[in-house]
Amino acid sequence: MSVLEDEPEPVRKHKKKSDGELFVVACGVRKVWSKELKGLDKPSEQIRHLRKMLMDLGMKGRMSLEQAKAIRQKREFQQELKDVKADEEDDDNLWSDVDVKRQPRLAITQSINAFLGDVEEGD
Repeated sequence: MSVLEDEPEPVRKHKKKSDGELFVVACGVRKVWSKELKGLDKPSEQIRHLRKMLMDLGMKGRMSLEQAKAIRQKREFQQELKDVKADEEDDDNLWSDVDVKRQPRLAITQSINAFLGDVEEGD
């Protein structure tokens, strides 16, 4: 017999709801719970909504903190990968701009070197 089974029904449902919120947060998702659960008056509706959120995040079977941590790591890795790809695109755009600007600089440098070479030959 678990601790939850010894307690009255409303207390059990409240603890399950709190556990659901805990698992969602452990998955790396931050929510304003008053807004998220707005309109869901019954604890059973709130629990159902939290379980659906967890399923959408990738939690399968029995909820556990280990599974939530794995989901969080996966989400963080995907976000880092997305950031790296975005940085690469920004770098590509930056370098393409530099190449366009570098052509006149190269021409200026060549003309200065040519001038300096002429001046040295003239001495």
